Amino acid sequence: MFLMFEAARERITNEHNNRAWLAWNIVALDRSKRLPNLDKLMIRRRGRTPQTLEEQRAVLRMIASTYGARKLNG
Repeated sequence: MFLMFEAARERITNEHNNRAWLAWNIVALDRSKRLPNLDKLMIRRRGRTPQTLEEQRAVLRMIASTYGARKLNG
């Protein structure tokens, strides 16, 4: 029971700190004379390269063999 209360207290503390951090940063951005470029603030996701035809066929063969299908043409 003690662990549940301790975990709840820690969760509430973390949520409060996250909201305080966000509010502080909003005010800081509002007071700045020049806003940073939005691209610099955003986290860039690295895109995955599209699958090749051979990779797609290999995946389809694995799925087919898993479900006991007949051999695929090609």
